Amino acid sequence: MEEIPYEEIFKQTLLEYLSIKGESELQQMLSQSKILIHEKWEFSGKRNNQRSAIVEIKVPVTYKEIIESKYIEILDEICGDLYEDDDSYGYTGVQIGVVLLSTVKTVNHVSKEVSYLKNHANYQNLMDKVSKMDISKDDKLYIYEACNSAISGNNIAAMTMLGCATELLVIQFGEAYKNYLIREGKEGEAKKFTEKVINARSAYTRVDEFSKRVEGNKDIFKNMGFENPTLQFNFIDIIRQVRNESGHPTGKKISNEDLSTMFGNFQFLVENIYGFINENKEEELNF
Repeated sequence: MEEIPYEEIFKQTLLEYLSIKGESELQQMLSQSKILIHEKWEFSGKRNNQRSAIVEIKVPVTYKEIIESKYIEILDEICGDLYEDDDSYGYTGVQIGVVLLSTVKTVNHVSKEVSYLKNHANYQNLMDKVSKMDISKDDKLYIYEACNSAISGNNIAAMTMLGCATELLVIQFGEAYKNYLIREGKEGEAKKFTEKVINARSAYTRVDEFSKRVEGNKDIFKNMGFENPTLQFNFIDIIRQVRNESGHPTGKKISNEDLSTMFGNFQFLVENIYGFINENKEEELNF
């Protein structure tokens, strides 16, 4: 049996440690990372004649600045706990590097032109966008986990997590739309919307009833940035349906192309919808 490299063991232990400490966002950011241990000539200052050891965590460029500004102290603490000092080397710090993007070579068999495409750019772009958005940790967790599953080639898991993220998005979207109606002085519509959509007994009914409102109020949704509200909102139901098939042992497989399309549609939806959610928060009305 091939021996697992020490750096890989270090990474997996680090991810487990973060999980135990409840640092789920950071755990997801580091799931595609690479660990390097640098043994330096400089003395550590911890024992006589002991040299320094630096733990470098190479992460997607998307996360480097966020991790350095927000998480460097907790990583330094955990890496210090995990690294095993000996007489030769002692841990002296952590640094954040950048992992190289994976690429796919493509050849145009007509023109013979060779090009290199960034592999998984669709998922990395979504994580990049979400990392900068004002949304909850739970929202980010589902989206990060969906993207990381897709990057790892776990298409069924990725689709299931994307479905969870979409369902959470629809629930919050519904609450925000109710608040919008209240602000517009449409309490009657808000009450009916609450009964039919927010209090719906199933995800299918919630999306179906919400779709009817989208169809009947296209101008409102066009102002949110949806060029074709009915068509674009229908993508939510498509994601829901595929998620249901993925989340049950149906034997249905999801191609890389179909998965990428689902994530691309979600990425288009997420910025407009979360913008609307953040503009219509915390309005209470008792019915």
